[in-house]
Amino acid sequence: MLFPLIAILLGGGFASTFMMQPARPPSNTLVWETVGNPDSFDPAVDNTQFGYWMISNIYETLYTYPFNSSAIDPLVPLLAVGQPSISADGKNYTIELRQGITFHDGTPFNASCVKWNIEREMKIFSDSGVILLLAEVLKGGAQVKEVALSNGTSSSIFNTTFDDWVANSGAIEAIDVYTIRFVLERPFSPFATLLASRATFIMSPTFAINHALSRELETWETYGVNYGDDENLMGKYTCGTGPYTLINWVPDQYIELGLYDNYWRATDTLSEISPPSYAGTIEKVFIRINEDFEGRSLNLRTGTVDGVYWPVVEAFDIWDPDESMVLYEFINVSTGDYRFETTFFGFNMGNLTTTVDSSTVITHSPFSNKNFRKTVSFAFDYQEFIDTELNGFGVQGRGPIPIGMPGYNGSSFAFDYNITAAVAEWNLAMQNSEFVSSLNSINNTLTFYYIEGSTLRSASVDLMQQGLEDVFWHPGANHTGLNDNMTIIVEGISFSVYLEYLAEGRLLVQSLGWTPDYADPISYLQPLCYSEGELAQQIGFNNTDIDQWYEQAIAEINTIQRQVYLNNIQDTVADEAPYLWAYQQLEFRTWRDWLRGDGLIFNPMHDIYFYHINKTFTGDSWGSSYIIPVLGPPEMCFLILLSYVMTNVFLSPGLWRKRIKFALLASYTGIALFLTALLFIAFSFYPWGWSNLGSLWIGTALSIFIVSILWVPWSFLYHDYKKELEITRPPNPRIDL
Repeated sequence: MLFPLIAILLGGGFASTFMMQPARPPSNTLVWETVGNPDSFDPAVDNTQFGYWMISNIYETLYTYPFNSSAIDPLVPLLAVGQPSISADGKNYTIELRQGITFHDGTPFNASCVKWNIEREMKIFSDSGVILLLAEVLKGGAQVKEVALSNGTSSSIFNTTFDDWVANSGAIEAIDVYTIRFVLERPFSPFATLLASRATFIMSPTFAINHALSRELETWETYGVNYGDDENLMGKYTCGTGPYTLINWVPDQYIELGLYDNYWRATDTLSEISPPSYAGTIEKVFIRINEDFEGRSLNLRTGTVDGVYWPVVEAFDIWDPDESMVLYEFINVSTGDYRFETTFFGFNMGNLTTTVDSSTVITHSPFSNKNFRKTVSFAFDYQEFIDTELNGFGVQGRGPIPIGMPGYNGSSFAFDYNITAAVAEWNLAMQNSEFVSSLNSINNTLTFYYIEGSTLRSASVDLMQQGLEDVFWHPGANHTGLNDNMTIIVEGISFSVYLEYLAEGRLLVQSLGWTPDYADPISYLQPLCYSEGELAQQIGFNNTDIDQWYEQAIAEINTIQRQVYLNNIQDTVADEAPYLWAYQQLEFRTWRDWLRGDGLIFNPMHDIYFYHINKTFTGDSWGSSYIIPVLGPPEMCFLILLSYVMTNVFLSPGLWRKRIKFALLASYTGIALFLTALLFIAFSFYPWGWSNLGSLWIGTALSIFIVSILWVPWSFLYHDYKKELEITRPPNPRIDL
């Protein structure tokens, strides 16, 4: 019965060990789970929201947005001392920089570093939207942009054009050690806001040069990169002036950041940038990549992570919308504010390439007709889409400028779901012979493509299909002149095929999304509405009145007059209906309630700021839920005592007792060795590692090892030796008095 008893006890020990409440991260460590990957850690290259989040905790810009509120105005001077001094003609911006700041490698921050970084960004000229606009604004930069886009950044003409721009344009001047001047090609009223974007993340020139890919590039003049080189070593190394440094990045697994001990703002007393008293208590940050929603949900609920990315399509798993409350204890949900991300559909207003009866046909797109664009805009059930696919965490878009952005005009016309109005617009379109001809030329078949794997895109084109079918089969719809009934097809294609179809003009509608690079309506109007904008050119949208108002808006510094131009643009875009404004997202973020700090306060222009976060529990204690305390010395001593007592109750001969005792000893020692090795392996590979365990738990693990390997066997051997002495020693003679 001894061995079954020991097995039960040991089995119970294992159950208590591995079925305990999982461990929470220590108080100085933040663990967050999300999806995706940055493109790069080079601010001149990365153009993702994920990358911007990470980079903004490592690098700093000349200006930023408030740390402790959702406001985007006024701008907060960060590496700059105050607001820029603007010349009378609106073309020169002179900025005084902060003194006494050093990069993570000790290099002093000054005006030359700012000039060097912007020029480096122009030399790389990644496809980032920010550099495109920055090049357009700075003096002489438009020519660099034109050559980069038309000839490529690896061409000799780009090399020559860039070198000439640096040498002769005078676009960026280091007036003195701590004064920088930007010279613009023309007045650009939101230029200061542009300096709060990723365009002015400043890295250490010394560090970047020392990490060039070749010795020939290890000079100030070469910027440490080749022309158009967007795959340099700064994509995986960092050196900024911000509160954190990049320690490790394993794509698709995790990102590890560490607190920079000599961060300059830690001792700053200026009210506008002075950090809270708890700033810097988060010393380690681990961003774990976990594409499995169920896994992220479980980890958040059990407390093994501090926060996770929680998509709104799964919001009701954690949030009760009727009661506006969280469904789980000790979890916080932050929601209700407007994000600046917008989702919309662009109608192809140019030529359409399609296949009809095995032949390629090029014709005017049916969406060249404004009334047909309005037909689809009225036939789309916006609220159904928001309620069904977003669980209500969105609002219908009302034009190119979202709610909360300066310049937004809520009185501009917006399309509601209205089949009657849609039929009326369809009948107006049918009065246009060119529109009817375009439908007949494609056999009255409309194919809406979406990228496979996206339920949102699939659901949206399904609603378009349903709405158009409701319009066509409506009793009041005019079919005169059509050769056949309308057929609407929805088809999913791969992303690569989608890009091919886009280039060939095969897409009737494009699924689009936009996130601003800086908090100004121009960040939306330029790409979407200006005839030279990227998205406007893709769909063939061109309006000379809008172009004129746009030019006036970017030069106007009077806010009242500027709003007039912005209102004109929004009203005209509503009338032209080049886009179907599907929805604007609402914030939905979630984390454990032990997180505190204004770094968690929602701001539509930046994500969570780690430096301004702390935790309510103190110390590095991992609590009784962790493996080490459960397998601590008390439990080990109990097993030792139990083994010894049980083996000594045997009445079998000494030889058998000794064999059983040593068998138990070997088994116990093996188990102890296995558990000790397991602890070392687990904590060595667990993302926050041994460095945050604290000496108490490291000492406990080592004590287990010493007890199991040294004390236990020698204790048994000593007791056996004593018994052998008693057996072999002659008995004391009996003395009779």
